[in-house]
Amino acid sequence: MRILYILRNAEGGIRTHVETLMKGALERGHEPLLITDLAQADKGFQKSLESDPELRKRVVSIAMRSAPGPWDLTTLWLLYIGLRSTRGPDGLAFDVVHGHGAKGGLFARLCRILGILPRSTRVIYTPHGGSLHAMHGALMNRLYIWIEKWLAKSTDLVLLESRYTMEQFEKRVGRDAAPTLLNRNGIAKLEPDLTPWPIGLGSTEPIRIGAYGLLRTIKGFDILIQAVHLVRARGFKVILDISGEGQEREKLLQLVRDLKLEKEIHIHRETSNALEQMRECHIVNQPSLFESFGLVALEAQALGRAVIASSVGGLIDFVDDGLTGILVSPSNPTALAEKIVWMIEHPDDTLLMRTRAAKRAREQFSSEKMIDGALSAYQNTSNLKSREDQ
Repeated sequence: MRILYILRNAEGGIRTHVETLMKGALERGHEPLLITDLAQADKGFQKSLESDPELRKRVVSIAMRSAPGPWDLTTLWLLYIGLRSTRGPDGLAFDVVHGHGAKGGLFARLCRILGILPRSTRVIYTPHGGSLHAMHGALMNRLYIWIEKWLAKSTDLVLLESRYTMEQFEKRVGRDAAPTLLNRNGIAKLEPDLTPWPIGLGSTEPIRIGAYGLLRTIKGFDILIQAVHLVRARGFKVILDISGEGQEREKLLQLVRDLKLEKEIHIHRETSNALEQMRECHIVNQPSLFESFGLVALEAQALGRAVIASSVGGLIDFVDDGLTGILVSPSNPTALAEKIVWMIEHPDDTLLMRTRAAKRAREQFSSEKMIDGALSAYQNTSNLKSREDQ
């Protein structure tokens, strides 16, 4: 199959998801191409392109903006030129076009609506939260959902990476708006470290907490900083490392200074070695206010790290409270601090959660299963009805 992926911002979990699909398609003999805005790509993707020439030659950069506006017409024109120039003898440029995120999905479906794509090209859409999050203000929320309903008529399949996004799509856009299929996000096989924590962790030596992601308000890192301050106020030794890029950097740094925690809380630049850094943590925290899936928490579980996450979105798909991690209500630093203290005081129970979580991540959330599920959906779109995979 010739597969075109469209993604505005190749960063964070959505980038990892699309990159995994592309590499899996290549390994299975298909011909993928990605159109994205490389100016917005994270260091992890840049590192992948530098180390994989085959992947690099299958990535085309076109400027895309997040907010809707007249600049989108320029992007559409560039897509039109690019798709016409890649048509084969059969008149088709691609068998499948798969748009990721709200903007990628918009362009994928507009290409069909405007006749840029032949009707025989299958059009797939994965929201990754985006316009489904009710976080844009009442007026914009209604506008985005109206657009989603209009575009759904030109969508062959909505392929969803978590039960949360499936529920949100069916609730907000409509159960019968377009065929839907749940194909859960997955990660590569990782070797877990399930070494028990040393006696006295948190008292004789600091417990290390890690957090990773874009430095945006919806990621809730300010809540985590306040929680660590509360934990330290109770006499526990804690070191917090936050890694990422974004517009909230200066605000977070100022909060750390205000709390006089410069020696205990470090806000690093984006890392391309997040998995190695996670191995140095005892706890990985994902304090998001919204999260369509939460790949960081799943990777941490697979590595055998203890996980505390907000009880939002796709995180509740794999963080079973008290069994494979701990869930806490979002925007509540006091509750988060209590959960951190609980883990420090209950290392044996925490080890049981770490062990269960690593096993479940390995068995139920593999990248191989995700890749095969997506490719099967591409090939069988015309026969699909709205359903979930089991």
